[in-house]
Amino acid sequence: MSFADDLTHFRAKLDTRVTHLLPAVASAVHNSIVNGSELTGSPGQPVGQYGPGYNVGEVGGTLKASWTVRFPEKDTAEIGTTLVYAPHNELGVTEDGRPYRQRSSVGGRFSVAITRAGFDKIVEYEAKRLTGTAA
Repeated sequence: MSFADDLTHFRAKLDTRVTHLLPAVASAVHNSIVNGSELTGSPGQPVGQYGPGYNVGEVGGTLKASWTVRFPEKDTAEIGTTLVYAPHNELGVTEDGRPYRQRSSVGGRFSVAITRAGFDKIVEYEAKRLTGTAA
C-alpha cells in the first residue's frame, strides 16, 4: 500500500467518524438536558410526584418528554422544547419576575446551562468513544 493509499484510507476513516460525531454529541446533549449526566453534572428535567399537597397521585413528565432533537441541515443539530414554561423552570423565575417554584422530587434547574458548560466534555467523550479510546 502506498502513502497516498494510506492517506485515502485515513481520510475515509476520519470522514466516517466526523459523520457519526454530530448525532452522538446531539444525543448526549439531549440526554444530559433531559435525564441528567454524570459527565456534565446536569440534574435533568423535573419529573415525578409533585410532593406533599401538590397534585396528589399525579405523575409529572410533560416538560421532560417535550425535548426533541432534530437535524435541519447535514451539519446542524437543534435541541429544544416548545413548552412556554421551560425557561421559567430553567431559570427559576416567571416572565414577570416572580419566583418559579419547582415542585418535582426529581431533576432540577439549570440543566441546559450546566449541559452547555459541559459541552466540551461531551464532545471529547463522544470523540473518544467513536475512536475506541474512551475509558
